[in-house]
Amino acid sequence: MYIPILISVFTIIEGWKYLPHSLSGWYELCSKSIGRFSELGVLLVCAFMSSRLLTKLNLGTEFSAILDSLNAAPIVIMLVICIVITLMVGPFNATATTTAMGAIVYTALRSIGLSPVVAAVAFYLRSDKK
Repeated sequence: MYIPILISVFTIIEGWKYLPHSLSGWYELCSKSIGRFSELGVLLVCAFMSSRLLTKLNLGTEFSAILDSLNAAPIVIMLVICIVITLMVGPFNATATTTAMGAIVYTALRSIGLSPVVAAVAFYLRSDKK
């Protein structure tokens, strides 16, 4: 909960000179931006729903079992995961990809022996490329 608040505070501090300083300026900024927010909202709701569905279907466990059955080197498994993430990032943005695939990919990366921090950073770096 605190991360989005911190990001918002730092963004406001950094962009203060670019932000409107009157009520009419804020109204104009919001009216220009509202069309993009509706698309983003639908995208995030779909990402949350897909994340919940994938978790309920135990896709993380199945994905890990498939990767374990490959008996491949960890680098090959990481490449397979990168391909899956790249396919997912196509229709979604980085936030939606993280929401939908984060837990599954994290479980898969942990199954090949990566530490939790390395697994989280590896997923973040791959999903942030667009």
